[in-house]
Amino acid sequence: IMNTMHDYILPIAGLSIGYHDFEYDIDDKFFDNFEFSEVKKGNVKVNLNVEKHEREFVLTFRFAGNVLIPCDRCNDEYEQSIENELIYERWEEKEFDINEVNSRPDITAVFGLDFGYTNDPSALFCGLVDVKAKEIYVFDEMYKKAMSNEMIFSEILKMGYSKERIIADCAEPKSIARLRDLGLRRIAKARKGRDSVNAGIDYIQDYKIIIHPQCVNFLTEISNYVWSEDKFGNKVNKPIDDFNHLMDAMRYGMQGLIRPTLVGVFQ
Repeated sequence: IMNTMHDYILPIAGLSIGYHDFEYDIDDKFFDNFEFSEVKKGNVKVNLNVEKHEREFVLTFRFAGNVLIPCDRCNDEYEQSIENELIYERWEEKEFDINEVNSRPDITAVFGLDFGYTNDPSALFCGLVDVKAKEIYVFDEMYKKAMSNEMIFSEILKMGYSKERIIADCAEPKSIARLRDLGLRRIAKARKGRDSVNAGIDYIQDYKIIIHPQCVNFLTEISNYVWSEDKFGNKVNKPIDDFNHLMDAMRYGMQGLIRPTLVGVFQ
């Protein structure tokens, strides 16, 4: 490692248990250290969050900027913008003992339901939440297209969650009423409020999300759930209308943990 790389070495040995934030400015001098890299020039801002545990480190990188790379066709250099602005960045895929987590004293089970049909799946989010530790454990999911209300009820019954309190998309009051008649006695509608989507996202962003490997559709969505762009390619303060079925269901389910004065901001 050349001397110019010294500023990018992470001081792991001296870190205490907990969270630590670092910022790095990546410029041409950084790329000069990699002889065979296609990228020779650039200007990238990197924010690194390090979560240190007794036996492991969890690193979350957030970056944005521009690099010069050769065109695949003409080999001329052009400027390429890069960024990884996922809406939820503090998450990891990790196996955990569901019964052990559920037995902890401060754990609350939450369930959210987003309705779909032909093109979009009906999605059930199943989570265990530790409000004090600010952790969400995603342990199960339903994710299927072309489901009638009767099929949704049968699937939730088979999964063993028919007696749980499920917060569902308020845009489907007839479906909620039908599911209640079928046997989901504790189902309730999510509440609307001004700027409800962004307010819900903002609340959940304070949590670390631990996802069981069996929740493959949740993993797919959270890995692709990003902010929308305007016609100039600039990010806007609105999520994309895709990869959002379990993301919406998570917001609905988390609504029950908000103090009453804030419940109205959730949709």
